[in-house]
Amino acid sequence: MKKTIYIAAAALLCAAAVSCQKGENAPAAEQNEITFNFTISSPSADTKAAKTGWVSGDKLNVWFDNNKQQTPDLVLTYDGTQFVAGSLRAGVQEGLAASGDIWMVYEGYNDLSKYSFSSSSSNSSFRPSYAVSGLALAPWNSNAARYVAACPLIVFSGSEKYDFDGSTVTANIDTWSFISKFKVLVKNYGTSLDPDSHTYYLQVKKGTEEASGNYAAPLGGFYISSQSGVMCNYTGFAKGVKEADGLAFYYNYMTAASQDITFNLYADDDAGTKKTYKVTNKTVSFNDNTKCQGVAIDFSKFAAE
Repeated sequence: MKKTIYIAAAALLCAAAVSCQKGENAPAAEQNEITFNFTISSPSADTKAAKTGWVSGDKLNVWFDNNKQQTPDLVLTYDGTQFVAGSLRAGVQEGLAASGDIWMVYEGYNDLSKYSFSSSSSNSSFRPSYAVSGLALAPWNSNAARYVAACPLIVFSGSEKYDFDGSTVTANIDTWSFISKFKVLVKNYGTSLDPDSHTYYLQVKKGTEEASGNYAAPLGGFYISSQSGVMCNYTGFAKGVKEADGLAFYYNYMTAASQDITFNLYADDDAGTKKTYKVTNKTVSFNDNTKCQGVAIDFSKFAAE
């Protein structure tokens, strides 16, 4: 079932959130404050999806109109019951129109400082669409000729409309898209797979040919105005992200039709040691932008070659 979260919060220099139910009058704005009256739905209601609702500590990064700053205009933090608005970025209030565009992005790190501007972009100013997380090379493997990125789960609301009457910003955010449509979780890794002391890469390949299109599509960044991911390599490599239940590797998508799928796990500080797990004759489609689906593999199933 879709759960909708309501928020009414004042924020400019410093402010606190006020709970709001649908149809309730928004609190009167005080001097130097803006009231935010947002109706925010939860992401996928599919119980098998990787993200099915908001949990305490989740953050939503908010951009208004044509902001190209790395720092979002506003950050909302979920406290377990409602979203609490932080301070509005300086100068944003003056630029708000009577009606405009608003974007919201959830990224699993809950920390945009982990992202860096990609110099490969032709745009000289920062855009969230070119933000790349944890760039690292894999020099031990010639197939990983391009960057391999560690990207967390990324969920975003495309361009929605807001209204601003001079004191209150109102918006209804009811559609979420997943750039991270495919997740591989490696469980029970123990001391031999410790992401605190190692850097791990996973390559996902279908079939036996080393050919373009035979790999899971990895992530290199996120967009706030498009549903296309930024590809950081074309050979199925992703860097691991430590999560509470294991080491996660996120991809843009993966599809296979009655094919073998091979998962190659590498440790870059151990001379490129490779462990492999293979499934045969599988038909899968992890390409639904309304949710993130995935597979979980116990580390013990990976065998050294």
